[in-house]
Amino acid sequence: MLQSSLWKLGRLEKYLRELTRFTKQQLYQWRLLLAPKAAWERSAILCLITVVVLVSWKGQYLEVHFQSIKRDFSIASCRDGDVFDGKTLSLCVRRAELFADSVSNYLCNVKAGDVVEISGPLGGKMVFVEDPEAKHVMVATTTGIASFRSNLQRLFVDPKSTETFNGLAWLIPGADNYNSLLYNGEFTEILDKNPDHFRYERALHNSVADRIYENGDEIFTLLDGSAYIYFSGSKTMMPGILETFQKIANERGVDWPKMLAELKKTNHWRVEVY
Repeated sequence: MLQSSLWKLGRLEKYLRELTRFTKQQLYQWRLLLAPKAAWERSAILCLITVVVLVSWKGQYLEVHFQSIKRDFSIASCRDGDVFDGKTLSLCVRRAELFADSVSNYLCNVKAGDVVEISGPLGGKMVFVEDPEAKHVMVATTTGIASFRSNLQRLFVDPKSTETFNGLAWLIPGADNYNSLLYNGEFTEILDKNPDHFRYERALHNSVADRIYENGDEIFTLLDGSAYIYFSGSKTMMPGILETFQKIANERGVDWPKMLAELKKTNHWRVEVY
């Protein structure tokens, strides 16, 4: 087991080193292909197009430049783009209610044909290891779902992918209610077509910690077997999640601080919150 984990860690480190070639902060101008689609009251999906092909952007994020401000937004498309042409990608943006001149509101207000200045892609925490047998547990709230959507597109939807995914991808998205579940239709379709390799368990009323507790034994068993677990979204979810993991560990007689330290050391516990 240890030898297998070290081998996988070595593959991951090599893969992330290769990714550094694509994380230079070069500035690109992207033309908006479609007007933002407000499928939900406070969220918009934007599709951007460019003539520059950026490789390995699944699970990464872009810096959007607005006036003198830069803000990070997770990419919701896989490495071959939102329509698998290598040139388009989408962002999932939530409108800011308190600050009218925020970068989020700027993106929500752009029109088709507008130019958006960005740099990237950046980051590697949410980039899945290239292992068709790997097991991934994903926990998201609000627009944190974007990075998982990009990875799931690559695993299950992208026609240019050359590998068949035989592992497990388990998504636990938190949302205020059923209508505010982002990409729910897409994930439901993936589930229908891949029931043996994809699990989709919605956590309404943002009860992701409750959903984790309900599946605590199985999640701990997966982590013991070298699964990866990811958290993306609002940082307010993390205290409750950590308390839940401590509670599950106590019930199982597990030294949680020691287990968590080992998961972080081997890069199997990944957090990207805001």
